[in-house]
Amino acid sequence: MRYLVALFSTALILVCPANLVADDATELAKLRAENTQLKATISMLYRKIARLQVQLNGDDPPQSKTTDATEAKSVDEKLAPVPDHIARLLSSCEAERQILIARCEQTIKDNAAKVRASKPGGGDRTSLPSRQADLRKRIRQLKSGKTLPVPQMARIEVGAMGTLARPASYSQVTIVEQIADAQNMLASVVVQNIRRSNSMGRAVGPSREVKRLVWFKGLDTTRLTTGQRLQLDGVFHVTGTRQYETLVGGTNTVCVVEPVDLAPYIKKGVQIERR
Repeated sequence: MRYLVALFSTALILVCPANLVADDATELAKLRAENTQLKATISMLYRKIARLQVQLNGDDPPQSKTTDATEAKSVDEKLAPVPDHIARLLSSCEAERQILIARCEQTIKDNAAKVRASKPGGGDRTSLPSRQADLRKRIRQLKSGKTLPVPQMARIEVGAMGTLARPASYSQVTIVEQIADAQNMLASVVVQNIRRSNSMGRAVGPSREVKRLVWFKGLDTTRLTTGQRLQLDGVFHVTGTRQYETLVGGTNTVCVVEPVDLAPYIKKGVQIERR
């Protein structure tokens, strides 16, 4: 330690007056080169002295603390490797985000036109400003990336991903048909709700549900019963098809629908918004 301090002091003495003793250009260039080497040596010695002081004090090196903090942050923010089907779903979510933003912006423009066309004191002039504020807030929320809007499946077919159909009053309906075991069941997903109406457009009689029979895999069925109506608001992936035996002894082929957990593939704090 004392040797390093002495050498450090000597190097400082040599560096300072080097330019003062140069008589010609060649000697000056030589001294400048030596000065550069001495400066590099001084920097190296300074680092060694700092490390030795840390070791003598029994503390961890500062650079180790920085590295540990960086590694901890990296582990905290590290996401799981994204499979191809999840990457496609996340891409669809971002496309859905842009669609929702565009709709909100267009609605703001339409509402502004209604206000301009309305009479002073009219209903539009009093009610629309609050709606405009809500729409702008929604746009800010979508652009912030703090939510992930998951689109609805257009059709239940192999490869499709998203939320299940919401045909009636924005609520999803699934009817349990047959429970196979604790993780598998046959169920009907209501994909359309047809309401009969008269010539005046008024509903006449009960609505008719259009259902699609599917096989759910990976859902907890231990508390379900046959005929029970459920609301499945999760994110799903149609992974393939399978055959099952019908009550009359035949076979039928249906799509296999499995739940998708997006949490490992998105940043912490991002809320999944099921459309």
